[in-house]
Amino acid sequence: MIQYYESIFYNTLEELLATWKPNHPDVLRLKAKYGEGIQFSTIAHRSGVKPQFELSCYKLKKLKGA
Repeated sequence: MIQYYESIFYNTLEELLATWKPNHPDVLRLKAKYGEGIQFSTIAHRSGVKPQFELSCYKLKKLKGA
């Protein structure tokens, strides 16, 4: 099961790609807020949608009994 926490939106691909650098302030803030073990995904939305680039954080949780 995926437990979604939060997304941050960026206007350019360069801003989104910068989140993969060590010690990026947005990533550090999300790790501090939700703890270690969160995972990140990046999404580029179709053109015409603003803001177009999204960084999402989530945790994978095991279902009870699984």
